[in-house]
Amino acid sequence: MEDQKPALGRFTWKVMNFSKLTDQKYYSDIFAVDGCKCLLSRQILIYPKGSSEGFFSIYLKVADHETLPIGWSREVSFSLTIINQNCGAHSTKHGGQCNFNQQTSCLGFSSFKHLNELHDLTKGFLVNDTLVVEAEVIVNKATPPVGFHLSLPQRSPQHAAVQANEFESYLTGLEDFIKSTTKTGGSSSDCRTPSSEEVEKAKNLLKECLSDFFELSIKDKLLAALVTLSSAKSGLSSEQKRSIQTFWANFDDFFSDYLTCEEDEFRFELHRFGTEQMLCAMKRNRETHVLYKKLLDNLSKNEEELDRKLQEVKSKKRKLMSDWKVLMTESEEAKLRYTTHEKKLEEAEERRRRAEERRARLNAVWSNLKAQFT
Repeated sequence: MEDQKPALGRFTWKVMNFSKLTDQKYYSDIFAVDGCKCLLSRQILIYPKGSSEGFFSIYLKVADHETLPIGWSREVSFSLTIINQNCGAHSTKHGGQCNFNQQTSCLGFSSFKHLNELHDLTKGFLVNDTLVVEAEVIVNKATPPVGFHLSLPQRSPQHAAVQANEFESYLTGLEDFIKSTTKTGGSSSDCRTPSSEEVEKAKNLLKECLSDFFELSIKDKLLAALVTLSSAKSGLSSEQKRSIQTFWANFDDFFSDYLTCEEDEFRFELHRFGTEQMLCAMKRNRETHVLYKKLLDNLSKNEEELDRKLQEVKSKKRKLMSDWKVLMTESEEAKLRYTTHEKKLEEAEERRRRAEERRARLNAVWSNLKAQFT
């Protein structure tokens, strides 16, 4: 397979009355990713209420995947952006590289942006209830090459779909057609001469195209005008004819250079976006570092305070243990004294009992004596 030149497409979708949308999902108009070797039809798919709870969801979908040949695939670099209508630098943009194929014809982001932030009118994403979404797509490689599947834009009325068994003959005819078109500046011997009315219409169409910078959206109109004017026999000055023929003969190079510029600009935007994302990540990391340092300082102070309290508790514990030991010693001494006094009490009690017995005998003697003399 010969090398394929990347094809680029860009599409902006203004979603009106966004807050009043009631369906679960909405599709944009179909837009083309167009190049010399590749063309692919895409559309944006959004879920206004989100396919993931609390988040706006957005996807890139291959619009014509059902008509593509078996085994097709597209290696794509893409980005999806919600435009900040107050400050473009604050737009939300996500992208990446992926491979679309028969099994995967729709890819994107289920949690693209939080709905609360999206509906916050101060953020700038919803202005006059309009959401602006932009898609940028580069098709890096198409398998199989889609040349056999495409019509040459506006250069021939013959563009029927080709069956697989007719591929070789059709490709040969297509190559011959391209070569003859390039050599003759888009004219051929069997092309009819356009009428003066067609020439005038083509001139007005060309003026309309030339009224602004060249964009992919005017390519088909420009080609239609060039095809007619390059075959015109009248209605153009000799200088205009030379300009038309020169531009028509070099149109492929012009368009290829334009795509290269668009691709370079797109890749620059991707790199710039990546750089901004990294810078934002570093800023967030710095803020987190500052927060962590503050938390660590607070924890260190708490640790010092806890250490001080711990030392106080340990000191009180040591004193309590010391006092407890003294108390235990005093308790043992008191116990010994109690035991000694208990023995002495028993001895004293015995002596008192004996004394009471003696006192009783003495009282009896005394009473006998008293009775003798009274």
